[in-house]
Amino acid sequence: MAICNINDPRYDAISRQCLLKIQSVYASLKTAERKAVEFLLNYPDVFSSHSIQDIAIKADCSQATLIRIARKLGYAGFPDLKASLLRADDDKLRNYTNISVNDSVITVSQKVFDSSVLAIQDTFALLDNIQFEQALQSLLQANTILLAGEGDASISAHALFLKLCRLGTNVKFSFEYDVQLMAVSQLKKGDTLLVISHSGQTGSTFKLVKCAKAQGATVIAITKYPYSPIGKNADIVLQVAVFVHDIMGEILSKRVTELCIVESLYVNYFIRKGRDQAILLQHTDEVLKKNNKI
Repeated sequence: MAICNINDPRYDAISRQCLLKIQSVYASLKTAERKAVEFLLNYPDVFSSHSIQDIAIKADCSQATLIRIARKLGYAGFPDLKASLLRADDDKLRNYTNISVNDSVITVSQKVFDSSVLAIQDTFALLDNIQFEQALQSLLQANTILLAGEGDASISAHALFLKLCRLGTNVKFSFEYDVQLMAVSQLKKGDTLLVISHSGQTGSTFKLVKCAKAQGATVIAITKYPYSPIGKNADIVLQVAVFVHDIMGEILSKRVTELCIVESLYVNYFIRKGRDQAILLQHTDEVLKKNNKI
């Protein structure tokens, strides 16, 4: 998958939020779109100070391509992209730092903590308020909620499952894929499937999404890549921003950001469900406390 290294010092003049958005869609860009983005990355001052006509000529692309780029990055239009392109004085966040085999134990620990903190901050910066509100309303109004994720993504889905169970919500989850398939086959209009896939390309999860759509259910996807197969087929996309790699090439902190999103959904869900859910939660907690006593 093609990537854009947002920590390249050549891009230091560009706002971090803009770089995060570019990173999330870069792999999905067509040739002309990528050419325009490369021009943006290499000449941000020119991009931000010239007209769309001039930029199209200099970047060797059409004005329509530049407008598409702006919309893919989540901006209302091309002027909004230009306005948010350059880094503000208060936007000089510390870059992610790769972990080295020569680092001390405490240095490695600090970098893991730092990467998690930055990933959470970046995810919140990219959080689409409208999409989040829609996701919350879909959960609040759903007759049945099905949660799914493969591998360690299932941990984040399971965390939300346990919380919603305590409120008496009609929610389903299983670590077994066959059980997931049976559950999704029973969804219908008015139900919601929430899937978690960092890459947006998990084959088994994608099949669940397609099945849920065919059944008329609403699909919420939590993913890093909004233009991935899962992202493009979901009704609502909540994007995480994690672009740190450790010495083994695996992405760090991705589950932390997912857990923050599902926790935010849960807290809002609980608040808006009202007094009945508070009573159920209290009753559930009392039963669990009895179980914990020797």
